[in-house]
Amino acid sequence: TYKSKDIIIKNVFYFNADDPIDKVSKEFCTKGLKQAPILDKGKVVGIIEAIDLLRYTYSNNDRGILAKEKMEKDFCKTYNDAPLDEIKNLNFDC
Repeated sequence: TYKSKDIIIKNVFYFNADDPIDKVSKEFCTKGLKQAPILDKGKVVGIIEAIDLLRYTYSNNDRGILAKEKMEKDFCKTYNDAPLDEIKNLNFDC
């Protein structure tokens, strides 16, 4: 039986919670990112998506804002040994 660790991307580009949002925006553009996890002390605490950055950029000035202020805190999580059958049954509207 395959597990989530068998199919996950192992070298994930991430940001720290205290990274300035303008740095995050630049990296999204240069690396072509669609979403990225936000870490705080090595633990995933949120996720930020390109659409979040786009909305914010057009509605506000992004100077001085940190990644943790714009990340989504509610996102689907699983664990490395989760069977794929279990993952495929997750409700991804979380």
